[in-house]
Amino acid sequence: MSAVNVLIVEDRSEDAELLELALREEMDVAVTVTGDEASFLAALERQPDVILSDYSLPNLDAPRVLSILRERDLDIPCIVVTGAVGEEQVVACMRQGAADCLLKDRLARLGPAVRSALEARHQRAEKRAAEAALRDLTSRLERENRYLRSELGGDDDFSAIIGNSPRLHAVLDLLRKVAPTDVTLLIQGETGTGKELVARAVHSASPRADRPLVKVNCAALAPTLIESELFGHARGAFTGAVARSEGRFELAHTGTLFLDEVGELPLGAQAKLLRVLQEGELERVGDGRPVKVDVRVVAATNRDLRGEVRAGSFRADLYYRLAVFPVELPPLRDRAADVPVLAVELARRLTRKYGRRFTGIDPQSLEALTRYSWPGNVRELGNVIERAVIVSSGSTLLHVELGVVDGAGGGSADQAERARRSLVEIESEHIRLVLQATGGRIEGKDGAAEILGLNANTLRSRMKKLGIDRL
Repeated sequence: MSAVNVLIVEDRSEDAELLELALREEMDVAVTVTGDEASFLAALERQPDVILSDYSLPNLDAPRVLSILRERDLDIPCIVVTGAVGEEQVVACMRQGAADCLLKDRLARLGPAVRSALEARHQRAEKRAAEAALRDLTSRLERENRYLRSELGGDDDFSAIIGNSPRLHAVLDLLRKVAPTDVTLLIQGETGTGKELVARAVHSASPRADRPLVKVNCAALAPTLIESELFGHARGAFTGAVARSEGRFELAHTGTLFLDEVGELPLGAQAKLLRVLQEGELERVGDGRPVKVDVRVVAATNRDLRGEVRAGSFRADLYYRLAVFPVELPPLRDRAADVPVLAVELARRLTRKYGRRFTGIDPQSLEALTRYSWPGNVRELGNVIERAVIVSSGSTLLHVELGVVDGAGGGSADQAERARRSLVEIESEHIRLVLQATGGRIEGKDGAAEILGLNANTLRSRMKKLGIDRL
């Protein structure tokens, strides 16, 4: 086994000799000693296996050593060895990434500490190699999946977006034209209109189709972690950051990044997002070095971003960067002719999911569905059809519960009455309907939070504010 290359940061030769002797009793070592920053930087070029640093030297101290390692993103374990240091300093060093902190009068622990630090580095290297292999495998499988779908004629490009209305066709024509480009796309529309489905179709029809499509729900990210999630962080950037982490932009490199609910980003993250869009580079949290990324951004929002700009909660320069090619998805009430074909297709898919036979939807129920205004758009239609599939006993859907959707069979008087209701009333009713459709289940796949496009805790908060009890 080759000797361990040890870099000792110490300006007292006798102390450096003691450290070297303590190590030689445990292992074969090759030692380099340095006592100032210039010689330390030069010694780093020789890539030592481990660093032993005195806590405080006139020309260099352990916090600075750790800072240099973090700035250069070097995974070299550093053990702080000192004569006397307070608990506060020890904690600070460990938070900055020190592998261990030892007193000079306890050098019997030095050998085990070095072996432990080297083993931890070896495990990190193996983990990084495994993650790289997994990324390569994922990329290969994505390319193979794309090829097989095209060969088998599966749903790709815009074939999954159902409807024949002129408004929808006009939007799809625009999307087909912009998809082959790298232009930043802003998809606007009410909740439930299918913004994510459109983003997937645009990615599938683009030259980046065989690369990752990475989705970020900006509304679901914790405010304190948004920048780390989007742009990554350096090791030691904050408490718990024990290793460097790539953000969503780096994961989407050469692919597409879908920023859902982009209007929810705080102003600080908006400024960093603007830089990525302008310059094609980012800075990880805690690391000042720029990282180049090649990402096509597709953003979506149900907010009026122009109004947010006027209110000062959204940057005007970011808005114009995102809205290079804005597209407005029509709400389902503006394409009522699409409701029957959507309802039938959703029923076909859901009956397959539940192992049921399907021959059609009762004409009276289909007419009632067509006349309803659908404040929750296609997502709400899916909820109603799924409920009907569950409760219907035969192959024809007869039990589309119109009462659940506020008298969907009502005429213009009912519609006028609904138009006079407040947004809070409509929101409260819609949440209740979704909860009914999920049997009161909030979290998990097909839970109310997922259907509504909300974080589970956000939904609970809205329910509490609206006085909605869990069913």
